[in-house]
Amino acid sequence: QGREIEERVMSAEFFDKDVFVVLHHSKDERESLIELVETHGGLSARTVTKKVTLVVCEDAESFPEQVKAATTFKIQMVKPEYIKACIAKSTRLPETDFLTVDPSPASKKAKTDASPPTIDTSVLDVGSEWQGSCISPDDTFPFIVTITARSYDKEGKFEGTSLWPTMNGARAKLRGTITSIGAVAWEEYEVIIVPGTDELDLPIKYEGKLDEEGKKLSGTLLSPDGEKSKFDIRNTKKSTLVFGFIAPKASFAGTMTTDYEFTLLAKTKESDGKITGTVTWPALSGCQTKMRGEVTGASLKWQEHEHLVGDDVEVPVDYTGARIATGGPVIGTYKGPSGAGPFELTVK
Repeated sequence: QGREIEERVMSAEFFDKDVFVVLHHSKDERESLIELVETHGGLSARTVTKKVTLVVCEDAESFPEQVKAATTFKIQMVKPEYIKACIAKSTRLPETDFLTVDPSPASKKAKTDASPPTIDTSVLDVGSEWQGSCISPDDTFPFIVTITARSYDKEGKFEGTSLWPTMNGARAKLRGTITSIGAVAWEEYEVIIVPGTDELDLPIKYEGKLDEEGKKLSGTLLSPDGEKSKFDIRNTKKSTLVFGFIAPKASFAGTMTTDYEFTLLAKTKESDGKITGTVTWPALSGCQTKMRGEVTGASLKWQEHEHLVGDDVEVPVDYTGARIATGGPVIGTYKGPSGAGPFELTVK
């Protein structure tokens, strides 16, 4: 029994090679953190020296001298949550997901010179939603990724689901990994069977990278037939699909990939979701066309089918899109006599 107790005590001392400096506005909180460090084998110091291995600091701007010393000695600065996370996992975790941002010019220069920079990967968290488009050589497809599980260890595994609104709401399960520098890889590996939806051809493999602000994830995907496409998705957090904005006299502005701005004016909407209206092209001599379409679930489809003013726009042109997040744009694709491409529509 004595040996068992000794092994448990030793296993808890995962800070036994560390010397901490804890910087905090609250004396009670500082002493509490020091007690946690020392209970798990670490030592504490009052000032930053070469012997210090980690500086615990939430607000770098409030402790400029200590932060300057940490930068000079190239000592990692972590948030207080790091200590609590290590204790929760009963192991010394990598510091990369808990680093404190140092706003000093010297630190900024060091981060600029360093390669590659550390990215805040916590944005890819349970419940977060990412919406955007897959852009293939022939078409563009809007899709949503929702994260349902995430680990914060060195492996950085996560799980989630995907939704493809313009493929009749096709869905799939996905799993992947994310590194401390924001490199993300995942695959859609299993179709989620929903009556009336299309069935995706799986597996589809993705490789991408978070931008430094953690707002956008872009990269390439590889389909089962070997075709490569690009994708670009943005963090929209939790959101609800709502189409209440399609109403009589509601007007919208959008831009096609050819940079021709257009205005869509919805004039009527029936109880079955059918809509009629006009589309105006200011840069094409004010050309105006009639449009008709319908709202079905999360999808919006319409067609420009007849000229009203001028004839600088080809008809018919078919549009298929989806409003993926409340307050966000309608994203989709158009196809006409001369070609196809993506479009984006926002409420004016």
